[in-house]
Amino acid sequence: MGFTALQAARLTDASRAQLDAWARAGLTAQGPEYGFEDLVAVRVVVALLDAGLSLSKIRPALRHVHAAGGTVRLVTDGEAVWSCVTDGELLAALARRPLAIVVDVSQFVGATALAISAFDAEREGFVESLRVG
Repeated sequence: MGFTALQAARLTDASRAQLDAWARAGLTAQGPEYGFEDLVAVRVVVALLDAGLSLSKIRPALRHVHAAGGTVRLVTDGEAVWSCVTDGELLAALARRPLAIVVDVSQFVGATALAISAFDAEREGFVESLRVG
């Protein structure tokens, strides 16, 4: 199922302007439709920007996310980003930089699925109200 840019913005708490800018920068997909993985990628971009990373440092992090299929945890100290699939890799990354932020991509996968479910339920309720009313 695909989502328009406006729907993608609503589902990811990003603005339409941000989506357009990130697409131009090659970080995320460029519409007209956004798929599930695209929505997860947008949420990851938001989280990494909030963690203080620049767009140039986010780009390789997204490659890790796409390669791991959403099961990766990203660790950043604001300068570098490490991708960790196993707990051992996560501990090793945290040992390198004790002041690090961990971004668990699987949480974004779950949150995106919930947001889509709520969106679909709202849309179905709206359509049903048109039929009844």
